[in-house]
Amino acid sequence: MSDAGTSLLDSAKGVVAEELLAKLGLGDYIELIPPVLKSDAIVGTLTPQMATELGLKEEIPVVAGAIDVVAAAVGIGVVDVKDVCVILGTTCANEIFLHKSDCDFGKEGTRYEKHAVGDLFMNLLPTMNGTPNLDWVINEIAMTQDFKQIDAMISEVPAGSGGVIYHPYISAAGERAPFYNPHAKAGFFGINAKTNRATLVNAVYEGISFSIKDCLQGVDKNGRVFLAGGGAKSSVWAQMIADVLGMEVVISEGNEFGAKGVAMSAGVAVGEYKDYHDAAERTCKISKSYLPNMENNKVYEALYPLYKEIREVQGDLWNKRAAIMKTIG
Repeated sequence: MSDAGTSLLDSAKGVVAEELLAKLGLGDYIELIPPVLKSDAIVGTLTPQMATELGLKEEIPVVAGAIDVVAAAVGIGVVDVKDVCVILGTTCANEIFLHKSDCDFGKEGTRYEKHAVGDLFMNLLPTMNGTPNLDWVINEIAMTQDFKQIDAMISEVPAGSGGVIYHPYISAAGERAPFYNPHAKAGFFGINAKTNRATLVNAVYEGISFSIKDCLQGVDKNGRVFLAGGGAKSSVWAQMIADVLGMEVVISEGNEFGAKGVAMSAGVAVGEYKDYHDAAERTCKISKSYLPNMENNKVYEALYPLYKEIREVQGDLWNKRAAIMKTIG
């Protein structure tokens, strides 16, 4: 259900969205959709061929599994409704967890995926623009590709970058979360003669962090934010995200969390774990924790409304720019 829910299901009912598919002219293909299963449903055992290739026994069970972001959340240990998950990669996958009864299916700005755990759903807010912003600023401005040097550089810049604000919409495809505009573009606001290289680099990191905050509006600040992905390797950025959000940020021990999450689903399926909470308690450990610096948080709380207002005002301007660029080629 976690994977099919992206496009084929009526998530509120947990069944194939036959009426919608028929209206899309896809009614003839509905019979090709297989049964809808839970992530920990056993769907069979290894085929003889795969068992031979892997050097394993044929009777080993196979589970349905989950879409990547759901499997990763399980592997990280995010199995409770109060916690939030952010995967810092090409996409910043921001994941908010809700009980089914609290989901507003069909509401604009939501994208619900069925979590592997109980009745929980994930409101997935996957930005188009995550670490590619860092690739750009490192290649074009930082003058170094050594992340240790970059961490040292930005750690010297005061919170707020002296009022320089960066909007991280650097993808040619614009942005999709928490708003949709295929013409959205990146940009700096507030540069002056005193702005230096380190300030610009820091502003880019802060801009992505503001984008995460933009996606996570309304979350319970008493919960924790689990960070994963390549960006989670930077302790300076993890601390900045904690400061921007005003929430505890934690890093789980390990890697390849998607694969681990599916293995945990298999463990639940065969009774190795009582449930996902038991699986997380026994296999997921916190390696690092970052509490927000509330003085820095005051700075970010003051700047965030301006960050959001600028991006809202620029919507029409981005569209005008796209129209102009179309006319001039």
